[in-house]
Amino acid sequence: MRSLTPWIRSLAKLCFGTYFVLTSLYCLLAFIPYTYSFLIKEPPSNALIAFARYHSLLYWIALALGLAAYWERRDHKATRAAWVLLSLIGVAFTIRNFLPNIQNNWTAYACGVVVLLPLLLLAYVDVMPHGASVEPGSHRNSLLCYSNAFIVVVVVATCSAAAITIQNSMEANGSGFWYGLLHIQLSHDARTVKFMSLVLAGYLWLAVLIISVINLILIAANRISRRPEIFRVLTLAALVGGALFLGSYRFLENILNLRGWPAWVYAVTFAATLVFWIFGVLKPFFATSPGDERATKIIACLMGLAFLCTALVLPAAVGDRDWNGIAQNGFALLFWIVIGVSVYTLRPRSESYSAAAVIAVLLVAGASYWGITASAFLWAKPVGPTDGAIERALDDYAARNASFNLIYHWLDGGKTEPCEALCLTLRQYTNIRDPEVTREVTLVDELQPGRGPRPDIFIVVIDSMRPDYIGAYNPQVDFTPNLDNFARDSVVMRNAYTPYAGTTLAEPCIWTGTLLLHAHYLHPFEKVNTLERLLNTEGYQMILSYDSVLRRTVSANSDTIKLDTDKPWNRFEASSTFQQLETALDNRHTNDRPFFFYAQPMNVHQFSVNDLPKPTSANWKARPGMNNKAAYGLHQVDEALGDFFRFLKSHGLYDNSIIIITSDHGEGNEALGHHAHSTVIYPEVMHIPLMIHLPKDLRQRVVYDENELASLTDIAPSLYVLLGHQPIEKGPLYGRPLFAQSKDELQSYPRRDLLLASDVRAAYGLLSGDGRFMYVTYDSPPQSYLFDLANDPNATHSVLTDEARAKYEQRLIEYLQTIADFYGYRPNGNRALVASR
Repeated sequence: MRSLTPWIRSLAKLCFGTYFVLTSLYCLLAFIPYTYSFLIKEPPSNALIAFARYHSLLYWIALALGLAAYWERRDHKATRAAWVLLSLIGVAFTIRNFLPNIQNNWTAYACGVVVLLPLLLLAYVDVMPHGASVEPGSHRNSLLCYSNAFIVVVVVATCSAAAITIQNSMEANGSGFWYGLLHIQLSHDARTVKFMSLVLAGYLWLAVLIISVINLILIAANRISRRPEIFRVLTLAALVGGALFLGSYRFLENILNLRGWPAWVYAVTFAATLVFWIFGVLKPFFATSPGDERATKIIACLMGLAFLCTALVLPAAVGDRDWNGIAQNGFALLFWIVIGVSVYTLRPRSESYSAAAVIAVLLVAGASYWGITASAFLWAKPVGPTDGAIERALDDYAARNASFNLIYHWLDGGKTEPCEALCLTLRQYTNIRDPEVTREVTLVDELQPGRGPRPDIFIVVIDSMRPDYIGAYNPQVDFTPNLDNFARDSVVMRNAYTPYAGTTLAEPCIWTGTLLLHAHYLHPFEKVNTLERLLNTEGYQMILSYDSVLRRTVSANSDTIKLDTDKPWNRFEASSTFQQLETALDNRHTNDRPFFFYAQPMNVHQFSVNDLPKPTSANWKARPGMNNKAAYGLHQVDEALGDFFRFLKSHGLYDNSIIIITSDHGEGNEALGHHAHSTVIYPEVMHIPLMIHLPKDLRQRVVYDENELASLTDIAPSLYVLLGHQPIEKGPLYGRPLFAQSKDELQSYPRRDLLLASDVRAAYGLLSGDGRFMYVTYDSPPQSYLFDLANDPNATHSVLTDEARAKYEQRLIEYLQTIADFYGYRPNGNRALVASR
């Protein structure tokens, strides 16, 4: 029983620390405007709701576990300070349950940092040795052997590759995990063998690098320090903590767009806390007596096997629901640590290398790795004929394999540009907090009720739907028959794009008909909501699938019929919404005013959850080259639309209505190395379907061009024109009507280019007016690209030149400054970039 006591304490430390780490992350997400909008304000998970609701109760449970875990070091001054701080936090959380009422402000940020401090203090005291001093050099070097590192590399590389193979097999066959496991097919062709040689070389080089650095630290600790154990712990903590800090800071900057001192403070606090806490949880592995060795090895074996099984299952389990790969990348880091600890515990071989021998091994391994990679274009031609092609192949593999991705971007040297004038300027116009709109935006000079017919209007925005998953755009698709039939009697815009790579900006721009400040959200939004103003002027009854964005952007009118009010946003499912709409329409009277319906079904979205049959229970056959979840989700939407179209036709509504089917954005294609959507700008994210059904007599009176560049901002101006309100305001920020009375009138609304933007970070782009060239620039890491979509539709090869860069940078800053002036926003920084060109 005594041998299990350290492990019981470790379990208590794990639970105690998990509570505070999760609380800190929750507060940080509340501080970020983007994540506050779709994770905190409108939580998609019952687990998040329960964590916030019972947070105060969970605190005292965690505190009891903390007392049991850290009681041994209760006499230390830092421990006492931690308990005082914990008492104050507990009183604050008990008096007012903080998390359910958390706001998007600096209080949330401060809470995120403060709750980590007691865990940091307790973990630091717990880990730090407290033995007597010794003479430097009096201890024999006991170093980590390199053979164990090789075992770790083989285990991690094999397991991660097998996990991706299982996932690919499941997606290709639409089957379950066990089918994927039993039908792993290992390829032995020359390309695969040589490609995996490059991958394995990267794994081995990083393993040798880590073991060598640790061994050098151990040698130095023994030679120069009177307290070598303390020196070792602090130096190793600095090494691991530095890596965690860089990873955390990159994530905060690249994904959550948190920069400057707030990102530095949080990343340092988070990394230091995580290091000492994890060291404390793993302490029994390093401080066991001889009698505890057997129990330690058994636990190490069980823990290693558990993580191996989890690593095999995780990619297939989370799939594309893993936003920007957070879950898999986080697990990959933990997987490396646990497998390393398990191997060195089960095979505790130590060596006594000299410092010269360690340095020699490091130099030989480094020279071998760089020699292998530098000469790959000679011996690994099946992978790619050039260095660039090989690099793209490795990039694509890193996008699918989180374990390899963890090391690959450390090994490639971070080939980025410095954050200079453009990068710094972009950040001034991104994630603007609490912007006040100073003017009312209008699309026409004077808006009065029209005299013409007022057809019913349906807008269905299928979240994350890509055009190449619809038969009307891609003849190889066979699972959208109802959308294809709808397209045959509709106007199909072939060259439609979203201005924004995520819902929280894309959906509002449909209602404004203009480009927006990069903010979540403009307020008061009614000043810019031109579509709602049109509907109110024309006397429309609004029926809305009341999602989390509409709750922040559409007026809370008691006259509005609100659907889907009983579920989180990721459970908004097409068939359920249409059934509610049909009930509302059946209750209408013949002489009722016209109605406007808006919905954004989430069936295709990566976070979607619904109670519909799964692919395995619906005899669904996976389509090669298609994301199985997205394809099946869209097929479900298509079936629901088919039933709904039949309902409209049976009630005499279909032929006399305006029906718009579109999407807010697409989705990254992992096969091309792009995850998710909200942080990247690529064709598969920005290109969207846009199909507009018009009443026959109305369609005969207008002209249009299906091949013109179209945008989500064009929907509101088009409805203005179709209801008889024109001319539409012209300018680079306004959408353009897709319909007109004549060809000359249609051409009077030219589009020189289209601004593109990320939903969360300082990433922007420009699409040329003919849709051929796509310029993209990111602030962190600072990178710029220019893609010729006519010859490179997947945007895999940049053709950016210095001359083109200067031209596009100038145009991009002009756009951002014009938007800022339009809405009355004044950035704090200077705006000298354009003037300097």
